[in-house]
Amino acid sequence: MLVEPSITVSQLGARYGRRAVLTDVSFELAAGFVALVGANGSGKSTLLRLLATLVPISAGSATVAGHSLGRSWGAEHARRELGYLPQEPQDLAHLTVAEACTYAAWLKGVGRRGRGGAVEEVIERLALGDVRRRKLAELSGGTRRRAYLAQSVVHSPTVVLLDEPTAGLDADHRQQVWQSLHTASASSLVFYSTHIAEDIRRHADRVISLRDSRVSFDGTPAELLEVTRSRVAESSELDNALRAIGEV
Repeated sequence: MLVEPSITVSQLGARYGRRAVLTDVSFELAAGFVALVGANGSGKSTLLRLLATLVPISAGSATVAGHSLGRSWGAEHARRELGYLPQEPQDLAHLTVAEACTYAAWLKGVGRRGRGGAVEEVIERLALGDVRRRKLAELSGGTRRRAYLAQSVVHSPTVVLLDEPTAGLDADHRQQVWQSLHTASASSLVFYSTHIAEDIRRHADRVISLRDSRVSFDGTPAELLEVTRSRVAESSELDNALRAIGEV
């Protein structure tokens, strides 16, 4: 059965102890590239971790690829459709690229018969063939990030969640990662947090901003510029619009 790439959240809430981290968050996403922005502490990582089924829902509801995260069976089915890359991935530096991808495929339930083919396919798609036998610890920052991405999408997920996928990389390495993303996830929903304006300008179909644990903006990059134009003196640059987005 064809699974639609989608995320739906309605009046979503999450808490750490008594502190509300997300409050009354609602939106619907379909296939495409969607940027998640906001100041540090606004709840971006928590939202991605919640959608990855790593943080419990305290209020409202969320579905990923049509599966409700509020039910154990729904979360289990959602995980099969998910690829998740945290800002600091699991330390598998002692493994080679091929070994790390094989391990990730096993974790995601790719059967033994199809596992080798899935690994070879993702290594080819992400142009990692020349480093497939090198350990992750030996790779440059951009290549290592592509290897982490390969682990996240080796099972061909419908929905891909990325937390600051290009943080700390130079322009060339960022471009390598984005080329790999577009190659590996062309028909998926890619929901990624970032603070880099260029990663929004060149790759986002839509922007969602969080402020004070709530959605403060939801629209296209062009709409963001239009909404913030009057608040950014004599400038319509996306960089300045992002600085003003907390006031939207």
